[in-house]
Amino acid sequence: MAGPTSTRALNGTSFRFATTHLEVEDFPAVQEAQAKEFLAGPVHTGGPVIAVGDFNSAADPATTTKPTTTYADLTKSWFKDAWDVNGGDPGVSCCQNGTLTNPTSELQTRIDLVLTHGSVKAQSAHLVGNTPFSSTPPLWPSDHAGLVATLTLPGR
Repeated sequence: MAGPTSTRALNGTSFRFATTHLEVEDFPAVQEAQAKEFLAGPVHTGGPVIAVGDFNSAADPATTTKPTTTYADLTKSWFKDAWDVNGGDPGVSCCQNGTLTNPTSELQTRIDLVLTHGSVKAQSAHLVGNTPFSSTPPLWPSDHAGLVATLTLPGR
């Protein structure tokens, strides 16, 4: 569930950095419990927090046949989603087929997230690996697109 968590400093500003990979939507009770544990434990701090990972919960429940409450639980009172700087762009990051041979993108859901808490602010966010990199299989670099966010800490 929760991956590495550490306290870091950048130019004298401390922040908590956490990464996680929650259970898939096929097991909603497990995934939702993991998210609650994540919120109550490693990311529960008074200072700035950056959490990244494959949260396996669609930011837009309409894009999946198995919606969970995880994304809403994470963002309703604790985290801000860095992708929000993109307005209505869906930012879909999942999932190409397992062999990466699909000629047309199969990315349909946004489950890969950069979340912030406290004084961390998202300046920009964009996807990488969401276009084919080859004309012969494998066509895609991964089954997930990557998410890159530029963040600022207080005083920066």
